[in-house]
Amino acid sequence: MVVSGVPVARQDHAAALLRLGIDMLEKAKQIYDPTGWARQRCFGLHR
Repeated sequence: MVVSGVPVARQDHAAALLRLGIDMLEKAKQIYDPTGWARQRCFGLHR
């Protein structure tokens, strides 16, 4: 679980989390699973 704007508030907290999620998805594509199983990833944003 990740939060943004804590403890110091920031106006772009939602955009910052969205960028983090996109970066995490891109990085996850580079992870190799030696078992050959496809890894499922899911990210959600809630306000």
